[in-house]
Amino acid sequence: MQKSEQILTDCQYNIAKQLEKKMEFLWHVDGYIKDADKEGNQECVRVFKQIKADEEKHAKMLKDLLKMK
Repeated sequence: MQKSEQILTDCQYNIAKQLEKKMEFLWHVDGYIKDADKEGNQECVRVFKQIKADEEKHAKMLKDLLKMK
């Protein structure tokens, strides 16, 4: 019986999984910002915008790391 070849290393899998989570959040965050804005909660808007910027940066870092592997 042949040993099956691993398609992704554990590190690559972990990077891809975390990137998926970041992208899912980014898919939804604009709705969170709109909801907070509709309520007039500018502090919530500010926080979600900051988190969005951070998550975009982190997603790019993970994407770049995945390209290197």
